Amino acid sequence: MRAMGRPSRHVAPAALAVAWLVGGGVGVGAAAAEACAPAAVLVGDDGLVRTIETVLRARGVTVDGDGGATSTTCAVHAEVTPDVDHHVRVTITDAEGRTIERLTSDAETAATAIESWARRDLTDPLLVGHAAVAAPRAADTIDRAGLAAGPRQRRIEIGAAIDTGVSGDGALWGGVRGRACAMVGDACVGALVRYARDTEVAGDSAELDNGRSALDLTVVVELPLDRDRWTVTPSAGLGQTSLTAVRDLVGEQESEQASSWHLYAGLAAGARITSAWTARLDFGVALSPLAHARLGEADGVDRQLAALPHARGWLGLGLQYEGL
Repeated sequence: MRAMGRPSRHVAPAALAVAWLVGGGVGVGAAAAEACAPAAVLVGDDGLVRTIETVLRARGVTVDGDGGATSTTCAVHAEVTPDVDHHVRVTITDAEGRTIERLTSDAETAATAIESWARRDLTDPLLVGHAAVAAPRAADTIDRAGLAAGPRQRRIEIGAAIDTGVSGDGALWGGVRGRACAMVGDACVGALVRYARDTEVAGDSAELDNGRSALDLTVVVELPLDRDRWTVTPSAGLGQTSLTAVRDLVGEQESEQASSWHLYAGLAAGARITSAWTARLDFGVALSPLAHARLGEADGVDRQLAALPHARGWLGLGLQYEGL
């Protein structure tokens, strides 16, 4: 698709292009930059617009609302919208009516595309005789397997992991965990579900000769902190633990149940694998100060059952999906 640009009414842009091509582009480009400061007007998805505006301002590009971006004839107009597979589609129109469309991997790459058009001292010489809408190529679409730096655009997170844990009574636990959350401002608010079983090799369960399993339901608030392809996520939550303690007897099984609320605090480190998937290592602590550590009566005939420890620590490794 070829862009429909109208011929300039001024001789200066053509003269600048010719001067640049024959070797005088440095001085001429500087003069063009002074006459036409880089500026952009952004429309489209609110979250993307805010992120890209921040990046452009940091790079010295005036944006809508800074005073002058909307009034200058030099400003480029850019529309940014989310696309499939968590890419960002950018449609840019410059002051001469030339239009180009790019499919970028994230907001920072989109900002780079807009900046390249806003800085006319760089783009005018390159666009002489070649104003076209370029079809997105593989190199424009994803840079190096989609691991570009910059803030990620996410609305939901869904993850699963395998957990190993140790409790305050010295018992060792193994389990599985699932979690999901939705972005509310900078925080991700959601829930965590964990099912775990005592290995019965140490702690109260080994001493009292009973098995136990626990189901945790926790409301969590997380704060993802992105840095290039890495993410550090502190979290806090409040929930309830339901515990079942069992002991095999001759011809029957003894069983007791209990539940207690718990406080949860965690810290996770994630490494982005693709634009949508992240490998994540979680460390968390659950405190149940009001839990009963023993169940049943110790009357000389029956023995008590090991129940819910007051403190449990967890280490989990899993995958996380980040969606829009």
